[in-house]
Amino acid sequence: MPWKNPFHEKDNYDKAIYWCLLITLLSLAFSIRFINSISVFTLVFITVIHPERKIFIKRAFRNPYFIACIALFLTKLAGLYYTEHLDASLKQVETKIIWVAIPFFFCSNKNISVSDTRDLIFRFTIALFAVSIYCLLYALVIYAQQHDASVFFYHELVRPVKHHAVLFSLYLFFCIIYWIEEGLAESGNQPQRAFITSLVFFFFLCIVLLASKLIIALSFLYIIFSGLKFFFKKKVLALVLFASFILATLLILTITKNPIKDRFKDLASGNITLFTQEKFSPGVYFNGLQFRLLIWRFTYEILNEKKAWALGVSTGDAQIELNKKYMAAGMYQGNGKGDKKGYLVFNCHNVFLQTALESGLVGLFILISIIAIFIVQAVQRRRRSTLIFFAAILAFCFTESVLSSQYTILLFMFFPLLILNTGPCKEN
Repeated sequence: MPWKNPFHEKDNYDKAIYWCLLITLLSLAFSIRFINSISVFTLVFITVIHPERKIFIKRAFRNPYFIACIALFLTKLAGLYYTEHLDASLKQVETKIIWVAIPFFFCSNKNISVSDTRDLIFRFTIALFAVSIYCLLYALVIYAQQHDASVFFYHELVRPVKHHAVLFSLYLFFCIIYWIEEGLAESGNQPQRAFITSLVFFFFLCIVLLASKLIIALSFLYIIFSGLKFFFKKKVLALVLFASFILATLLILTITKNPIKDRFKDLASGNITLFTQEKFSPGVYFNGLQFRLLIWRFTYEILNEKKAWALGVSTGDAQIELNKKYMAAGMYQGNGKGDKKGYLVFNCHNVFLQTALESGLVGLFILISIIAIFIVQAVQRRRRSTLIFFAAILAFCFTESVLSSQYTILLFMFFPLLILNTGPCKEN
């Protein structure tokens, strides 16, 4: 008996896509990396076995965003020909296939319905709320035993679920932007709107506790931006709520002793010219700004010494070359116990630097093209929420190599494309 493709029925295909997207989001919320990988590649698999896959593939290849993503992946693939560490490069290339998988799915499929997207984000929001409550209750129990308030802040707060504080903050920030910009006014009856509004303020508070300097700063800027919007629309209650939240939070952070204030103070402390030294003792402490300036210097030196400005040193060699610089400078290399490698695990912490180091100016040009193409498409489709969140991701790009790990790649590609491709279907 011949196999009957279940996706001949449009409803079956739409349901399969919906559930895969939901699993992708929930696996992010609960930090289940294995399930997340399966769900992302299942989206691609479902697309390529669809009876109309040829139409889907043509649609993807007509989208300049997808073409640019393929070009960036090919720069990583090209590195296999000139790498000095083939095994490391092969491993890195395998992890970068997701650069093609995510754009292929979104660029080949028609737009997701507004109702489906709202339902997906609502379920993702509830999942993040559940994880946040669990972490806070866990921290409360530990605090009752040890009387150490640090368990309520930064990485310690989300350690029970093996999350990264900054990434989790960005998930929360994504939901905040979505509900304020797109969904809050249309989220059903008054009790439902009140519930979502409460979640938005709760997420703001969680972002403060998670203590990422960048995300806190972006959140306050966005609150001020939203407050101005409510002012011009004469929404007095919303304006009062947002203004009260800003003032109360700033007052508490200013007059109390807390790790958040300490993290901002740390950024302004120390000698900013420390990065110009040639040698350091292992005990030298670098704050975030000093360390990033040092990486700028090291990246420039590596590209110069290797004469690799055009194509970079390859994906597999980038970290090895950085580690050589850390060791030559006498920087901390771990204690062999809990902190086994010290600075030897740190990449460029900047996606533009990382791309230049791995793939040279060619790769950097392609990356900037991807960003420019996405912004143009978001402007053309009038997706303000997408542009706001993507602006936050671009700011994050200057502090993190967002194309180096699965979860940060999803932040850079999956979330913006999900909202960009919501709405009435448009054939290319």
